[in-house]
Amino acid sequence: MENNLHANGADADQVLRELSADRAKLSERMRAPRWFAPAFGTIAALYAAMPSIPNDGGRDFVFVGAVVASIALCATYYRATGVKASGLGARGWFLGVGGLLGILVCLSVSFGLAAAGLHWWIALSALAAFAWAAIIATLLTSAMQQRVRDVR
Repeated sequence: MENNLHANGADADQVLRELSADRAKLSERMRAPRWFAPAFGTIAALYAAMPSIPNDGGRDFVFVGAVVASIALCATYYRATGVKASGLGARGWFLGVGGLLGILVCLSVSFGLAAAGLHWWIALSALAAFAWAAIIATLLTSAMQQRVRDVR
């Protein structure tokens, strides 16, 4: 392996600028498809609306469907951007846990509304879950973009 021991600082600065430009280009290509956040929001809304479904196997179907659809959505995101969910970093994991907790709160509210016989109000809880999941998905994708762009 050859070493160029006579390289000057200007060459090193040029290489660092090129690397920074390459990271910026890569992060721009990592943009999530437009449908990604609304798709996660739809999954969350269906999950939060689960108490309005009769308990004769329909709830189990919605739960399993939400899990499978979420995994498929992450796999599709990986194919579209090349970014794995394992590269989230601390901020990404914090957002993911916060997103999951918010959706579980919406689900709990839906169960409370169903127990009180206020089934039509579950739509508001589902709408809140949609908005929360879409916002979290958008924040997660931008956090992953920023992580690639700002890597040192």
